[in-house]
Amino acid sequence: MTYHINMNIVKMTEWSITYNEGSVLYKIIELPKWANKINVDGDEYYLLYRNKLLEEIPPLGTTRTISRIYKNLESKGLIKSVLKNTTPAYRVTEKGLEWMETKPKYIHSKEEKSRPTFRLEVLTEYDDLEEKYIEFLEHGAKDYCKTHRYPTNIYDDFINFNKANGNSYKNWASAFKSWCSKAKKLKKKNTGNSNGFNLYNIEL
Repeated sequence: MTYHINMNIVKMTEWSITYNEGSVLYKIIELPKWANKINVDGDEYYLLYRNKLLEEIPPLGTTRTISRIYKNLESKGLIKSVLKNTTPAYRVTEKGLEWMETKPKYIHSKEEKSRPTFRLEVLTEYDDLEEKYIEFLEHGAKDYCKTHRYPTNIYDDFINFNKANGNSYKNWASAFKSWCSKAKKLKKKNTGNSNGFNLYNIEL
């Protein structure tokens, strides 16, 4: 008798299967550990008698119930079955193996897929940045300024300064944060900038 069964609630919901069906799927995944193996068309299947499965999971009730579960799991593409001299044999599919995942896969939204990474392969000047990169850089910079209470025009000063000097970075977002950090340290020394930052004395 089986005392513990790995139940994946996320997959149960996604595939619309019951606890009993999940229990049977788990036992089929575990077949390579103890069942006899046969090869059919290059694939490995494992012999499994319904009565044996009923001994392992008594709450399933009857072999008729097990037959219905097999049929449902196979219709959902989670297992495959063959007959070997009238004895059924089973194997789990790639989809069925997702049952054993310990962490759900992170699915990116369409917007996230189109979002560029701030880490570039080579040093790049501002004028050579892609339009989408600049868009997200500006959006992220404004959020950063709002969160850390930096002057609203500090981003424009950062861009203008680096364009004028032809500076290039592999990560413009990190460069901007470094600019803000150094500008903050110079704040008390400034006398000529209305926002309180002597930005053009900063060296990155």
